[in-house]
Amino acid sequence: MTTTWLTFDDPRLPVWWPAAADMLTGDLQAVLEPARVQCEAFAPALPADTVGAPVNYLMAQAYQARALSRLGITGDNNGQSDLGPQVTLWPMDWAVKALLRPPGKPVVQ
Repeated sequence: MTTTWLTFDDPRLPVWWPAAADMLTGDLQAVLEPARVQCEAFAPALPADTVGAPVNYLMAQAYQARALSRLGITGDNNGQSDLGPQVTLWPMDWAVKALLRPPGKPVVQ
């Protein structure tokens, strides 16, 4: 199966994630790759003859990459507390999950 996912130079990426246009290539690829892995793991398997990921999968990857990039952004006081740096970890957002597995659509494996 040849499934093409988003890369840092995909022209659709800044449409779904405007801040991506201002990111360094390495930083962008550093969140796009794990987002792809997470989306592939959650999404229903595509038929073997599928060429290219569906648009909803690509959009989910962009949104998940955006969420992953925000993991390093912390709240007030630069994320410091008496316990040291604090980072809020977020599970895959319900909107990303809905793009990969639309509600009401049965999943057949």
